[in-house]
Amino acid sequence: MEQPRNRSWTLAWQPTGPLAAHLDAYTALLFELGYSTLSTQWQTRVVAEFSRWLESQGVVLHDLAERHCEQYMQYRMQHWCRRGGESKAIYRMLKLMRAQGVFFKPVPQAPILSDAQRISSEYATYLHDKRSLAKASISTYVPLVLQFLTEHFGNGPVNLDGLCSDDVSRFVQRQAQHISTTRAKLMTTALRSFLQYALYSGFVRHDLGAAVPAVANWTKASIPRSIAPGHVIKLLEHCDARMAAGRRDRAVLLLLSQLGLRAREITAISLDDIDWEAGSVRVPGKRGNECRLPLPFEVGESIAAYLIHDRPQCNDRSLFLTVHPPFRSLMAPHSIDAIVKRAFKRAGIESTRKGAHQFRHALATQLLRQGASLTEIGDLLRHCSPQTTAIYAKVDFTALRALALPWPGGMR
Repeated sequence: MEQPRNRSWTLAWQPTGPLAAHLDAYTALLFELGYSTLSTQWQTRVVAEFSRWLESQGVVLHDLAERHCEQYMQYRMQHWCRRGGESKAIYRMLKLMRAQGVFFKPVPQAPILSDAQRISSEYATYLHDKRSLAKASISTYVPLVLQFLTEHFGNGPVNLDGLCSDDVSRFVQRQAQHISTTRAKLMTTALRSFLQYALYSGFVRHDLGAAVPAVANWTKASIPRSIAPGHVIKLLEHCDARMAAGRRDRAVLLLLSQLGLRAREITAISLDDIDWEAGSVRVPGKRGNECRLPLPFEVGESIAAYLIHDRPQCNDRSLFLTVHPPFRSLMAPHSIDAIVKRAFKRAGIESTRKGAHQFRHALATQLLRQGASLTEIGDLLRHCSPQTTAIYAKVDFTALRALALPWPGGMR
């Protein structure tokens, strides 16, 4: 699409104010991000109106800051003329100008941290620098530790050396009553890690890690929860084939149901991972492991249709992109879970579980009932350990029935 060169195509009046000279660059950015002509016109007008307001307030370019955006939004709200998306358009403009070095980035004032927040922040740095933990693990551990410190010390000074084993065990016992077993195990792991850090840093003289009680959890105690085969068919039927989002979502659901892919594996697939001649797809798995899986005809046909008719043209090489601009890759696992949740709502299926992982359980259960061995299922699902696949033996009710002992006293 050729970009108009004259600013008059968006505005009926000559733009004024500190942002007027940068509107053309903003318009070019919107086109580059994939926004339509109509959306680009509207967003440019929003920024032009903001620039005119800045001029009326006597704000010059080098003094422009976020507080002016907030003041302008309040002004718009007071005059009952604010529309959704205006603040995003304005902040997008400021981001562009900062990237181009047009004005200095304001230096934010450092927040005043409590002792608990400060120690939690130092603990996060330790996990990253000394233990090389992943960001996801750090973002899980630190809030739990902060909760422990805040509950015990409040916003006052933190004296870790004054902690005793009862303080630790009572905290775990209180919290475990209100959270799931999985969350409780994460909490105890985080506390042990933090108490080891406290000993390492000299905050405590004794190792209190042993005072953290263990959470009772029996391995493989539960039965895998899977979606019913009839529900899978219903979800696919309710994907709107007239809409780009519906066709994309159908391809995602087919990858979940026919290949048993994890949510993060789907979002990690790139255009280069599909070998159309061999009819296969390379799947980036856990811990950097990769494998190549055959691409079923229905799945390949759905992906090809999405690529030909619906996938936006952009520099991102991810297979699946957002439907609306700015076009970017989906973010796992929340985006895939959101697709599944919307599919359940469209199909009118009531279920307590609406995540993507239940498709993986359903595929394993279906293959087991068709006579596949646990080894074959483990290979397809790319399990690192046979113990992970062994849980599906519980859903093979035909084989288990032969092992069941008769009820004492016979049937009544």
